[in-house]
Amino acid sequence: VGTLEPRKNLAAAIRSYADVPERLRRDIPLVVVGRRGWLSDQVEGMIRAGKTSGWLRFLGFVPQTHLPAIYAGARLFVYPSRYEGFGLPVVEAMASGVPVVTSSVSCLPEISGDGAELVHPDDVDGLRATLERLLGDDARRAQLDEPVQRHFDVAGGFRQQRRGDGVAGGGALEHQRGESAVVARQRRLAEGDHAVRLAVELRQQRVGQGGR
Repeated sequence: VGTLEPRKNLAAAIRSYADVPERLRRDIPLVVVGRRGWLSDQVEGMIRAGKTSGWLRFLGFVPQTHLPAIYAGARLFVYPSRYEGFGLPVVEAMASGVPVVTSSVSCLPEISGDGAELVHPDDVDGLRATLERLLGDDARRAQLDEPVQRHFDVAGGFRQQRRGDGVAGGGALEHQRGESAVVARQRRLAEGDHAVRLAVELRQQRVGQGGR
């Protein structure tokens, strides 16, 4: 998810996925979402090759309101970006209950905490191995969601404490009666309870805990 441009390092994701065993690629295609950006000719060629081979789906630009459904249908979210100012797609994926594989550089380790598998953006072999392992390991994917749930619970608590200061209003963070945590997080995104705000709160909470 994101503009097709060099810093997003989509080429590494495609190269890595091309080396995942064919049975996994056939059962679980790589889905690419994003509009064309600068210097995207090479990655567009790779996208065409993956589509022709049958293991890649390219959706192009997708409206923000449709992203929760796409995240919800994913087995994994892979985001090997070289640089991010904030890393919003990672937060959106985590908010949707999707296990995340992202880069060990820029702000991404901070924003994902212990709720993601981290790989250096230049380590294509390591990324391939991580994707292959997680796609076949239901237990590990479930483990990744546990700290994510804690993070969003912490963010919700912080928001409750800060309401009187006017930082955030409304009660969208609370679960509706009878819905699961994943459904609640999906609803928060779909209703416009922005992942940016959650991530800001999470960062502030981590600073209060010593910047972990």
